[in-house]
Amino acid sequence: MTPTDEPDRIPLNLDRIANLSNFIRTAEKLADDYTQGDPTWSGLPGSKATAEAGDPTAWPALLHELNGAYAFAQVRLLAVLEYAESISILCSGTGGPSGSLAIDVLTRSAVETASRARWVLEDGLTTEQRTSRYLAIEVHSAHHLDRVAQAMKLVPRDPSTAPTQMTAVKARCSNAGLRVTMENSERPRVGAERLSTATDLVLALVEDTPFAHEGKSVYGLGSGVAHGASFALLGTAEGSVSTRLVRV
Repeated sequence: MTPTDEPDRIPLNLDRIANLSNFIRTAEKLADDYTQGDPTWSGLPGSKATAEAGDPTAWPALLHELNGAYAFAQVRLLAVLEYAESISILCSGTGGPSGSLAIDVLTRSAVETASRARWVLEDGLTTEQRTSRYLAIEVHSAHHLDRVAQAMKLVPRDPSTAPTQMTAVKARCSNAGLRVTMENSERPRVGAERLSTATDLVLALVEDTPFAHEGKSVYGLGSGVAHGASFALLGTAEGSVSTRLVRV
């Protein structure tokens, strides 16, 4: 293949990258501020978390799961920062970005992870709503963990006393006084809160960032790359990617 056969390269938008870099640094500083002052995210004096933890209308089992909601968000935000660090390493190599596939897949994972944390931490929720959202994600995860265990034939030594992930999470919801309804395997409802689709969660997240005007493209691009759709974009007037590879 000669250099003239290569598609035109898209130049880097340095201003946009600088904007993203500043946004990530701000997020990292905020996470550090919270984690250093409140390592378990149990709520600093005067914080909304502390107020919710002392909600006189909530019952002990619900408040216990509320602590899990904040811990869930903390772990997800730290994971997002690790994704961002990985993306930074891939983008700052001596020879420039190390291919777009890894970067886009990491980006998709980061925005999905962050969108769930944002959904659980959304401002203005009641104690029951916040806990319900957290447990809806737990139910969704439990369903997929059970599928993985079944596919890998991970059978417990004593099936009669070893509950599945789903039954264990449903028991937690019941103890917290929250009913679980499975509209389908991807859309559980806990209490009055139904888990939104990944697309809706990501769009809500992007609307709270400097990139709100790109909301519809962010997840669409990340999903397309992760599912291999990006390779379809590499075709030229001469033929598809597979045809071009055969000719090389």
